[in-house]
Amino acid sequence: MPLLAIAAAALISAPAPVETMTPLQRETAMWDMVKDKRMDAFAAMLMPSFVGIGSHGVVDRTEEIDGVRQGHLLSYKLSDVRIDRVDANDVLLTYVADLMGEEAGRPAPVRIQVATLGNYIHDSLSL
Repeated sequence: MPLLAIAAAALISAPAPVETMTPLQRETAMWDMVKDKRMDAFAAMLMPSFVGIGSHGVVDRTEEIDGVRQGHLLSYKLSDVRIDRVDANDVLLTYVADLMGEEAGRPAPVRIQVATLGNYIHDSLSL
């Protein structure tokens, strides 16, 4: 699958060290994991019930991880970030991601729209 697999509506679950991160910090950490090919760390951030939606269709957690693993992300830039609280525990993070990947040994720029639904139960969390 193409690099676009990360352009998904994600339910994110994070290990203890990142629980106090803001939604944008968590998302940025995940992009860094993909860029640095730390797939075990990336996979640990996705809930078992993950559902991804992108140009490649609808995928589950395993398909998302496999698709991202096949890509080669060189750099990324997030813009037009918006964070909206859905309820007391959940927020919706949306943004545009300008990606520079590599396909067949050549730079391959891609722009994607991303939406991530995450559970952030910390009342004091700064969005």
